[in-house]
This record gives sequence, structure tokens and C-alpha cells, in this order.
Amino acid sequence: MGDKPQTAGLVLIGNELLTGKIRDANGPYLIAGLRRHGIDLAEVHIVSDDIEAIAEAVNLVRGRCDHCFTSGGIGPTHDDVTMEGVAAAFGVELEERGDLVEVVQAVFGTGESAEAWRKMAIVPTGTRLEFIGRHWPVYVVGNVYVLPGIPEIFRAQFDFVISSIEASPVESNVAYMKVGEGELTRPLTELAESYAGRVDFGSYPVLGHPDYSVKVTLDSRDPEALSEATQRLVDSFPAEALFELAERVEAGEA
Repeated sequence: MGDKPQTAGLVLIGNELLTGKIRDANGPYLIAGLRRHGIDLAEVHIVSDDIEAIAEAVNLVRGRCDHCFTSGGIGPTHDDVTMEGVAAAFGVELEERGDLVEVVQAVFGTGESAEAWRKMAIVPTGTRLEFIGRHWPVYVVGNVYVLPGIPEIFRAQFDFVISSIEASPVESNVAYMKVGEGELTRPLTELAESYAGRVDFGSYPVLGHPDYSVKVTLDSRDPEALSEATQRLVDSFPAEALFELAERVEAGEA
């Protein structure tokens, strides 16, 4: 599969997520986007609007992964403390950036009612700003991408960020098997050992489906190894044991 795949971690921030007031939509979008692009998601953390909790989670992820993404907590209200948390993680101060003040004023105006939005111009020292056309700039500190919680803006910013990262896309095949996991165990174990480091296998029982019992996934960055492993899997069983084979499945569908 070539060089070791890049990894990423996600820190979801907000009391509303932990209390069930808001159902997270950004995690699934990021997971599908990373997979499609070829970056392995290694871990996900959900933390409260607490500076220490944010700092701890960000430090864990940025230290263990190539890329760290955060979602939420960068608005103008009292519970938007992500910037403080990221600054604490890096051990730096916060500063008001003149270029960001100009963005705030261009978007929200300069009147008294818009003054609260100046909080979004206060960022950790050393923050890079990556502008994406008319959209709000992406805040980047080290290998940490600080993204908003609003799904529509999160998606635009995430798509912009991911397009700038070079990686090897993952391809997937899916075999829907009529036999149970017990019959699949030995062939899958042998195949997993034979293709270790080149093809990843997954086995998922499906209860109550009228046509098949197990969904077997094969993922690889090596198209030749993927095709070969898939054929070997199919050849391990009688033809009637396979309900359907779906090849080159899109991320999120495998």
C-alpha cells in the first residue's frame, strides 16, 4: 500500500452535543470526506465547552495524528471558548488580528450590534488564515484546523482544507455473503494475513436480511491487490454463497 497513510483526528466541541440538544452532522461528513480522500481517521473526541477539556483533547490528537480538526465553539457568545482551548494547547496567548477585524466589519458591519462579532478576530498567536473566496477564513494553528460547528460552513471549510492535502485515495469492494460469519472466519483470517498492510478486511453480520447474512468489505490503496484479494475471497466459496459483489464502492457506502 506504499507509504504509511496519513492520519487525522476530530475534536467535536459543545455541551449541546453531550446533552443531546444537537445531533452532530459534521463528524459523518468529515469521516466520509477523509475516507474518500485517503486519510485514515484515527480518533474522535467529544468534549464540553471547557477550556481545559478542549486543550487536552487537541493536544492528544495533534500529537498522535498528522492532522487535527475541531468543530464548534468559535462564535461570539460566552460558551464559544475553542480559541482559548487551542491557545492553551499550544501554550500561546490570544491576540486580536487587524486583518480579521476587517473581515468581521465587512461581514457584520461596525455598529454596536456587530461589536460582539469582534470576538471572532481574537485568535491564538501564530494562527494562519487560509481564505476561501467570500467564505470566512479557516483558522490553522500548527496541524490543527479550527472549524465552525454550523454544518454548512463546516462543510465548505473542510472541503477547502482537504483539497489542499495530498493523499492516496482508498478503494473499496463489498461482498454480500449468504453464509454466516462462522464459515467466513477461516478464509478471512487467511486472506487478512496474506494481504496484511495492503488490503483491510471487515466482516459485519446483517440480521434479518432476506438475501444475505454478512457484509464483507475490502479496502486498499493498491487497486491490483484489491482486485486479487477480492477474487480470492469469491473463489473461497461455492458460487451460490455469494449474493452480490459491489466493486469500487464510494466512501460512505462500503
